Amino acid sequence: MKKNAVATFVALICVLMVASCEYKPKVVEIAGSDGFATFTQKVDGRELLGVQDAAGNALTEASFVRVEYEKGYFICSYPNDEGYNLIDKQGKKLFPELGKMRYCMLSENVTDSLNHFTVGNEENRYWFFPAMGNRVVGPRKAMRLYPLEKVIIYEQDGKMGLLSYDNKEVSPLGTQLVLASRSVTKTVRVGKKVVKQVVEVPLVYVGEKGSDDWKKYNRLTGEPMGAVDNTDIDLINESSETMMDYVYAVRPKK
Repeated sequence: MKKNAVATFVALICVLMVASCEYKPKVVEIAGSDGFATFTQKVDGRELLGVQDAAGNALTEASFVRVEYEKGYFICSYPNDEGYNLIDKQGKKLFPELGKMRYCMLSENVTDSLNHFTVGNEENRYWFFPAMGNRVVGPRKAMRLYPLEKVIIYEQDGKMGLLSYDNKEVSPLGTQLVLASRSVTKTVRVGKKVVKQVVEVPLVYVGEKGSDDWKKYNRLTGEPMGAVDNTDIDLINESSETMMDYVYAVRPKK
């Protein structure tokens, strides 16, 4: 009888010890996410993070070592510097075709508040604009945002190209680009009257290093704008270098 009591006591102690050693997941609210949280889970002996909604429903598996919330999306980092994923509030991966992305970061532009995510890998890099209807621009290399001119400049084969925000090629590639606006007088009909109005036409001048043979296009539509005249040459000469080598702009003086 005593032996049975001792055995029962030992078994009870073992059960309590096992219960006390069981892993207890941790839930931590993600700052600024309106109740979304990370939860932890042991995976192959390592504590990893998943994402759950405010009701406690898991949106992702526990696969990440860090989760950040930015502008309605989660930037999730994989272990061992394996890359990132961008996930929405439904748990959907925004760029599943890219797998574990090498780049995933939020870029905030003070000039026009066009916050965008840079995502992708060395050969396929995209810009994702949540505030513009989840618009995607790319893939391109070395993209630079020129918010005052409302275009994106990129590099390809040693030349520069120009994209609109809706991912349209605006001009041919060139080794020199000049961004400017030119005042043009147009005759328009207002009711029964024909009047003249001065409008600003957004332009991009495309040229080659060491050559004065420039071509000009509408910077937003890509429409060819005819021959370059002396006013255009004055604008080109007035331009100054901006963010990229051999990309110039004419901007109002502060």
